[in-house]
Amino acid sequence: MRVTPQIKSEIKKLLLKKLNESKNKAVVYTAVKLTQDEIKSLEKAIPELEHKQIEQIVDNSIISGFKVVIGTTVYDFTVNSKLSSLKRLNI
Repeated sequence: MRVTPQIKSEIKKLLLKKLNESKNKAVVYTAVKLTQDEIKSLEKAIPELEHKQIEQIVDNSIISGFKVVIGTTVYDFTVNSKLSSLKRLNI
């Protein structure tokens, strides 16, 4: 299948739109639902969260802690990631 310049242009527009949407949005993954006060504390702790639309996802695989995804940046403060790091070090 040949990709025409018009199709390439449309794909580029869609990808840029998606990227811009992700810049204004943050996703917070936690083991339990956070309260508004806890979310405000997170915003203070991670300045990049300010003025972002925050989507909260309860992830049952998280033992404790939280993970924040803003665009392509991931802040992982979960116990799972710490255990995984120790496992890689063979400790």
